Amino acid sequence: MPSPKVWSFSTTIRAPERIRGFLHVLKMLEGVEYDQESQVRFQTLLIKEKKYRPTNLTEEEKTVCQDPDVAFSEEQASEIFNRQGYEDPPMRGRTSFAPLVEMGLAYVDDERLIRISELGKYFLSEDYDISKVFLRFLIKWQYPNPLSTHFSEVRGFNVKPFLVTLHLIKRVNELWAEEGNEPVGLSNDEFNMFTATLINYEDIESQAQRLIEYRKAVRSRPGREQPAFKEQYKHDFVAAHFDINDESAIRTQIDNLRDYGDNARRLFRLSQYLHIRGKGHFVDLEPLRTAEITPLLSEFDGSADAFPSVEAYTDYMVNMNLPRLPWINVESLTAIAQTVVDDIKVIQHLITDRGGSFDEAPEEDPSGMSEGQLEDYIELLRSYRRELQLSQQILESQDAEVIEEPWRNMPQLL
Repeated sequence: MPSPKVWSFSTTIRAPERIRGFLHVLKMLEGVEYDQESQVRFQTLLIKEKKYRPTNLTEEEKTVCQDPDVAFSEEQASEIFNRQGYEDPPMRGRTSFAPLVEMGLAYVDDERLIRISELGKYFLSEDYDISKVFLRFLIKWQYPNPLSTHFSEVRGFNVKPFLVTLHLIKRVNELWAEEGNEPVGLSNDEFNMFTATLINYEDIESQAQRLIEYRKAVRSRPGREQPAFKEQYKHDFVAAHFDINDESAIRTQIDNLRDYGDNARRLFRLSQYLHIRGKGHFVDLEPLRTAEITPLLSEFDGSADAFPSVEAYTDYMVNMNLPRLPWINVESLTAIAQTVVDDIKVIQHLITDRGGSFDEAPEEDPSGMSEGQLEDYIELLRSYRRELQLSQQILESQDAEVIEEPWRNMPQLL
């Protein structure tokens, strides 16, 4: 297998809406021994609960899959599973189980029993916050790690992809400002080329410099020449990075980088530390989370941690309290809460100026609150702020006489 020169997510993690469904099914097997029998049963239950759809289905089975009011029995699901003719049936269950372990949502304990982690239990709760789940995973996600030998240190990997992406955007913004420009984050093309190919945290500075050179080269050309220049640059960039010269292979890698970039943007935004700007063409650090992003990047440089064993790494991933985040203290959390309150007052004022109305804000006295209580209070305030932002958007659309679905931009709200 050729040496990888990019980081990427597993297929299942690329579809976060599937993760919670898989975890719901695994909950049925909690406390069961993790062996070949339970691995097959897990995959069978995924079929039964319509969380996984095999390709070899009868027309009647396809109809059942599409009808939410009709269910498969476990016997029917087992028949469907067996009909697939897998060479290694338990492997299908292991493959579906792997991303849950990778994200720290589930694990196999010392007695080889299936367990749901505290983070996994939180994800299954009714009032879960998906940003909290993915932030906890993304901050820890690294290459190399004991669960993946493919992205090894020997192959050049020393990276926490989410953190180095934040570092890269921050550094590019700084360099762009030094040139006398307004920081804009990264364009989608820049993100696709320069993030997944950043596989070692020590290369953040050189990657940022290279990106700035590319951006300046694009902008130095007349508008009509820029598309052709970008395409040629991507071609040459991929050929050099992957050390290939076959045109078909180059085109494949260009397409792969676009797919990796799309997946990373979508998943990284679940952390609520990134936001989209420039009518969807740029991704930048979320200014409303500066109080968290700044200390995070000061404390974590994006390098991978060393773990002596798979067990040590798994223990780390399932521990909701690790790593200790730098703003998780009463003083910092109180300051963050006050920042959100100040934001709320500004948005309320803008809504009032436009003749709008709003429900009253949550009123609590943060003094004397514990860290956990402050985190809950901040989450409540941010939820209220999102409602205000949506109301503000609707009013602005009405004022501009623009007819559009206001929820279309909801992923941009925090």
